[in-house]
Amino acid sequence: MVVSGVKTEHADRAAEPDAARSVGGGLFADPAPSNAVREDPELARQRAIQGDKASRLQFFKQRVILTRAFQSALDTACFLVDQAEYVDEPGGLMVLGEGGCGKSFLGEQLIARYPRHETLYRLEVPVALVDLYSGPDEKDVMIAILEQHGERVSRNDVTANTLEDKLVASFARVGGRCLVLDEAQRLATFTASKRKSDRLMGPVGERIKRIYSRARIAIILLGTPALRDLIDSDAQYRTRWSAAVTLQPFERDSVFLGVLNGLSRALPLAGPSLLSSEEVGYAIWDACEGYFRRLKNLLTNALAIALDEGATSIQVRHLRVAFVRTGNSDMANPFDRLKG
Repeated sequence: MVVSGVKTEHADRAAEPDAARSVGGGLFADPAPSNAVREDPELARQRAIQGDKASRLQFFKQRVILTRAFQSALDTACFLVDQAEYVDEPGGLMVLGEGGCGKSFLGEQLIARYPRHETLYRLEVPVALVDLYSGPDEKDVMIAILEQHGERVSRNDVTANTLEDKLVASFARVGGRCLVLDEAQRLATFTASKRKSDRLMGPVGERIKRIYSRARIAIILLGTPALRDLIDSDAQYRTRWSAAVTLQPFERDSVFLGVLNGLSRALPLAGPSLLSSEEVGYAIWDACEGYFRRLKNLLTNALAIALDEGATSIQVRHLRVAFVRTGNSDMANPFDRLKG
């Protein structure tokens, strides 16, 4: 699919690690700003090893697993942000996936690559990120964006139309180029049984559509697969968000073991953590069921336990305790069947 000259893949599953590339040619990328010179991944890891517990945990949390689908979504999102400076209609993108597949992490990566910063002349906020709560109100959404732009507004003192005018002016004032809406499926205001001719995204969706047209910014929607039905409910939505990338859980196969091998090499520990053996690797899959968020939480907790112990690698005993802290209490601990 082509959006503003960029081909965007529809990924049906997490791709093989050797199909994903990052700065330095590996599975992982650092979250440095888009205009920064990125450090060699191994040098960055060695530097992190010298830090304290908090900095080492933060280093690992920020590692990005660049599967083909995630890379496609990140590349397209960055392209949209970059071209928004130069074109009137920079376009939009949908990133779809069940909870825990990496959508929110993608939004965080955009914020890290295009950070809010002060210049000599103004505050610059290239990317604004709003997490939509259940039943979002159009005023609250616009106020949340304005607050990221450094403005304080009372919802009771202004109309929605006045807020829209302020927001359009604010995007220009802070050099805003992109708006990211997380949990965008919550824009739904009707049940799925409504006719396709109904505009399912409701007043917030209509407001966002107008802001896109007036502010001339890229808008990226992150949501569950139900988001596609909302976009399909209106031809104008479909033209604005015609590109979609689907993030899915890892499958229980050699691809997942390859990801674990890469994660082992990214750990800020002096010794080798052999996470990618079939015995340990498939126990890790059983613990997280292939979900990106649960995988990162499990390994981050195991890393914290290893650091507290003064260990130089993650061992099965660390994973066993980490699962108790982060796992499903109704599920048997998959690491109990392993030695160590």
